[in-house]
Amino acid sequence: MKFELNQYNRNPDPQEVLADIKNTANKLNKSTLTTAEYKEHGRWHPDTPIRLFNKWNYALEQAGLEIKKRMNISDEDLYLNLNTIWIHLGRQPHTSDMVKPTSKFDLSVYKRRFKSWRNALEAFITFVNENSENDSAALATLNSGTQIQPIKTVTRSAGWRMRFLVMKRDCFKCRQCGSSPSTDNKVVLVIDHVIPYSKGGLTTVENLQTLCEMCNGGKSNLT
Repeated sequence: MKFELNQYNRNPDPQEVLADIKNTANKLNKSTLTTAEYKEHGRWHPDTPIRLFNKWNYALEQAGLEIKKRMNISDEDLYLNLNTIWIHLGRQPHTSDMVKPTSKFDLSVYKRRFKSWRNALEAFITFVNENSENDSAALATLNSGTQIQPIKTVTRSAGWRMRFLVMKRDCFKCRQCGSSPSTDNKVVLVIDHVIPYSKGGLTTVENLQTLCEMCNGGKSNLT
């Protein structure tokens, strides 16, 4: 009898995890999943998507699944929603944009939490511009224009704040063809590694760029 160790994958690709969450839901014929259901039927322990996406609900959203319960909405939930809208529109959101399906939360939620829409936007910008372990150098570049040192990460995927900072730096336009959601609502922007991750490229602000989906597909893993 031959003994073998199970494959150990400490840092799985976030997209593979999202695909597995979605496939698990499809197998169970469900529009959403609980952590208990995923623990029983999924490939990874629920702690893995929670670690990658900060919250189980965030992982469900990224996988395109429904969230049945939204209790105690955190400030970060509201900020992440603003981030998604800002990138989708390619510009600063207006009060008229804060309706479904564009926004998950109504304008009144922001006004109750922050007293005014302007306060909500200012709080969002402050949160994004706060230094953290992964993006402090990025902020130094954006705020002062000085050259930064690389921010080394062990994963391919950048955090949502870093993605926002890169797109903000690139004026929410594709750096290859110049297209933007602000002028063409069919344009979808993504973050790309200039030197591909598969070829040793780091997940750093200076090695990340904004591309549209079409240009990104044409680039593949080329530098």
